[in-house]
Amino acid sequence: MLGKIIDQIEKNHGGDAVMGVYLSIISEIKKSYNQQQKELDKIKNQYSKIEKERLSKKKTKENALIFFNGVHTGKTNKNNLPDGKGTIMFQSRDKDYPDDNDIYIGEFINGTRTGIGKYTYFNGRNIGKHPFTIPYYLGEWSGDSYYGLGSKLIDQFETIQTYEGEFKNNKVFGFGKWVANNEDGDLELIGYFDDGTAVAFGLRIQKDKNDKIIAEKSGLCEYDNTDINNKKSIIHFQFPCDDFWQIIDDKEKRKPIIQTIYDTVIDKGYFNQDIRTEKFQKMKLKAQSLHTELVFEVNSYFENNSKNKKFLEFLDRQGELKNNLLICNQLKQIEEIEKLIKQSITDFKSLMKLLTK
Repeated sequence: MLGKIIDQIEKNHGGDAVMGVYLSIISEIKKSYNQQQKELDKIKNQYSKIEKERLSKKKTKENALIFFNGVHTGKTNKNNLPDGKGTIMFQSRDKDYPDDNDIYIGEFINGTRTGIGKYTYFNGRNIGKHPFTIPYYLGEWSGDSYYGLGSKLIDQFETIQTYEGEFKNNKVFGFGKWVANNEDGDLELIGYFDDGTAVAFGLRIQKDKNDKIIAEKSGLCEYDNTDINNKKSIIHFQFPCDDFWQIIDDKEKRKPIIQTIYDTVIDKGYFNQDIRTEKFQKMKLKAQSLHTELVFEVNSYFENNSKNKKFLEFLDRQGELKNNLLICNQLKQIEEIEKLIKQSITDFKSLMKLLTK
């Protein structure tokens, strides 16, 4: 889409105008990146304070709460659900590594990871390829999902990769920086992502072993997402020198033509999705909180009703509902799930009469 806009600009205004647009887009990306890094630094500093407080030996002694498949210590609310700052250590799912327990340290709202926190994935990490690397997500959360700005270390690939930037609904979604660590030098992608895939346009920066930018392999790139390997993607503008990224101005005001490009390609193109809206985030948090409260109460009946067929069937339905809530990405889906949760609450009140507390 960017290519078509550029072709039209060149046709109407000539090559100099195109060059001006390229430089303005790069300047805009640099400005967005620098602003985002400042916001991420604030989040990381806030988390450091939370972690220091949670790990302090001087903090008041706390009671442990069995919370689903983990143990929670920290503040709770009137429903006895994690609320405020706390820690959860999750039971390992790996029989070969029973002591590899995932850990979340951070903020909660009514039993959901909401606020600022860090989840460290000791369990299920890629021990075969990266035995000394422990993946994590540190940043903003909403309703047990990555939501906002964050930093994620990924060990699923041949090389260690990191992403810092926007997340929506547990996905890499929006503006950010993806780095693939390679022996010959890191590859950095700064721009826009949809579920972890670079989309629209952005900067491709190739570095050498000494962390210096290689100009002839770096520049403003447009991605062709019809090709999973991005081999059809093109570099519209190659960096003219190795220090170009450092010296380019990032203080200029966004020009009308650049605003039009962003509106067309970004806001009305790739990112015109429900999960980007505040309404979706609030509705999902509400539904997640409501369902967590229900399932926590249901689980308290498990020990004395584990052979009750109706109880087990109800429990299975809640498992399906939880999965649907996790993967939903449209407002109409959230609305339907919220109705089902409210119906489940009503159903459980009737079922409780047949159960042993």
